Amino acid sequence: IESHAIYFPHTPYQSQKMVIIKVLQGLRNRRNCLIESPTGSGKTLALLCSCLAWQQKKKEIYQAQLEKLRQEMRAREQEADDCCHYDPRRAA
Repeated sequence: IESHAIYFPHTPYQSQKMVIIKVLQGLRNRRNCLIESPTGSGKTLALLCSCLAWQQKKKEIYQAQLEKLRQEMRAREQEADDCCHYDPRRAA
């Protein structure tokens, strides 16, 4: 849903799907959400599952960005080592 992998313990009701979509939209847009639904309709479960899915996706994005930066740093370190290698035995 909304390009997120939602882990739900059973098939969600239509009202729960709507809550999930609205919560994900609110999180994406950094907006507050007001959820109103009858008692026992699964609001809490839908809210938790959507928030956890959003958090997991953000974590994956940040980890990928961090790994890319690490690779760039390793490449730059290697370039610096190759370019500026100092061998004290050859120094005059």
